[in-house]
Amino acid sequence: MNIRFLETVIWLAHDRNFRVTSERLHMTQPAISSRIQMIEQELGVRLFERQAREVTVTLAGEAFVAEAREIIRRYDAMMNRHRKSAELGGLVRIGVPSSMAHLLLPEITRTLREHHPSVRLEVLTDDTSDKLTRLLPEKRIDICLTAHPPASHANFEVVPICTLAMVWAASPTLVQPSTDHYTPRELSRLPIISYAPGTLNAKRVTDFFGSGSTDTPHLITSNSLATSMHMAQNGIGVTMLPLALIQNQLADGSLHVLHTHPSFPPTAYSAVWMADSEAATNARAIAELASQAARKLTAQFPADVVFIADAD
Repeated sequence: MNIRFLETVIWLAHDRNFRVTSERLHMTQPAISSRIQMIEQELGVRLFERQAREVTVTLAGEAFVAEAREIIRRYDAMMNRHRKSAELGGLVRIGVPSSMAHLLLPEITRTLREHHPSVRLEVLTDDTSDKLTRLLPEKRIDICLTAHPPASHANFEVVPICTLAMVWAASPTLVQPSTDHYTPRELSRLPIISYAPGTLNAKRVTDFFGSGSTDTPHLITSNSLATSMHMAQNGIGVTMLPLALIQNQLADGSLHVLHTHPSFPPTAYSAVWMADSEAATNARAIAELASQAARKLTAQFPADVVFIADAD
């Protein structure tokens, strides 16, 4: 049994499917199955129950996976301590909202592939940014890019990354483009697609319309930015989106900006990780790559679309 075998168990427990795990690890399904059987024979217990289309993790398997994750974290931390300082390596688990996945993650992964090929990146995408922050002390991710940093910075490292302008957007099939400015009351007459309850921008939408906005007719909530954009493009409602994220849709005319008074506040994103984490070295490096990616992004847009947040 070695580190690669442990990783195979962890990924199979995550995917619950031999085919998906074999594709992820670039191995054949028989090779994955052979690894699992060898571990189970060595332990003398079953880690998985095989079924027609998927596998389920046994109680013994759940306990084994938890300890295997800890072993891999310690292994990666040891390798990073003794690896040349300029080189990063091991598993890095990053949580990102959809906006950051589209705007910054491609540049981050490109840099890792070119300069730190031994890094294995595991990405969790979730648009409820407060959830990403909560996963850090649970050691389920190593770093997150979030619009919802912890209220207290104790035990956390927080580095501002960038700020995105936010705009109301709609399909011309729902409302025709206009240079007029909508008041919140006027905008509320249209179907509104908002963020999932409890998120930062859901609260901001509520504040924009006033405390009674949750009773506004035709209010739709979504925990997926991509879903909200898709619904808006199909004329289902008006939604709040990062301006940088909808440049193609504005260009092809499937969306247009609805100007409002007051305007919607921009959303600031930060990199957050646990200061005492064994993965802190890698997390700090990922935060720097995110900052570099944000600086490149600002060169592609006007200053009021994407801008670098102040360090304080």
